[in-house]
Amino acid sequence: MGPSADEDCPLSPSLDDNVEGNFQPFFVFHRHAKTRRRIGMSQTRTSHPATATPKLEGQTAQPYHDDHLNILKIDAFNCVWSKIDTTIKDVLRNINLSIFNDVNTWVHESFKAITSCGETGFVEATRSYPVVADALSKQLFAGLLYTRNMEFVDDQLTFEELGVHLKSHGCFVASLSSMDFSAKNGIGGCLTSLLKQFSINTSDVSSLIVQ
Repeated sequence: MGPSADEDCPLSPSLDDNVEGNFQPFFVFHRHAKTRRRIGMSQTRTSHPATATPKLEGQTAQPYHDDHLNILKIDAFNCVWSKIDTTIKDVLRNINLSIFNDVNTWVHESFKAITSCGETGFVEATRSYPVVADALSKQLFAGLLYTRNMEFVDDQLTFEELGVHLKSHGCFVASLSSMDFSAKNGIGGCLTSLLKQFSINTSDVSSLIVQ
């Protein structure tokens, strides 16, 4: 029994040594884990600029993408609105065409009624003083006057198309605007504008005076 006790005594230091040796790998393992963690942190730190670069690129590309979309939206709006505007003008033109035909018929009927009393002869027409006769006093061009419920844009476009339509059917057309009826021009300026438009082919248009 004695020897066995003596043998156990020297074994305890070796066990202690083994125990200390068993702890060393754990310390080494912990140290190695710390180094890996540091390496991982360094990798993540270095990887941040790489991940930040695409964000910056996306931020710079986003305004360009938005501008391109805005351009596409504007182009699409202009395309659609041009088609709508063309359709509206075609509908209004077709509606006005029937009205213009009625106006043209009324003008020709009125002109025929005015000239139905007879025409003056060459002697009466070339006299130096005015000849007051039924035929001469009634030889006036028919006129139209619109005063209400007309917008400026519709007024201008409608009268331009009406004038073209009447001219294409052999009528003489003169148009007056509100500027011709101003206090500065007076009724004389209004009549002068009419005479200039009716006698546009004469050489002395600028010398026309209305008293």
